[in-house]
Amino acid sequence: VLFNPHLQSDEDKLGTINHRTQVLEIEPNCPQSQREVIFWHEIMHGVSNNYRLSIPEDCIDNLACGVVQFLKDNFDIEFDFSDIPEKEG
Repeated sequence: VLFNPHLQSDEDKLGTINHRTQVLEIEPNCPQSQREVIFWHEIMHGVSNNYRLSIPEDCIDNLACGVVQFLKDNFDIEFDFSDIPEKEG
């Protein structure tokens, strides 16, 4: 996982996953709560791709939001992105 401070301006995205390298990039200039959903959104894309599930984008969004809410509500999990490095270049 990497922070890419140019992701939104360069690719008009807040998150992306490279399915070949399994590197997930997140735009760092968004609120913590949004980063959490973006993180899980990209994981869902990875799962969908790896298992050839063809999950529609709106379902990916719903799954990501649901996982984040489930983890927070039932396990009191707080996500910490403080150790994520920034993408070079």
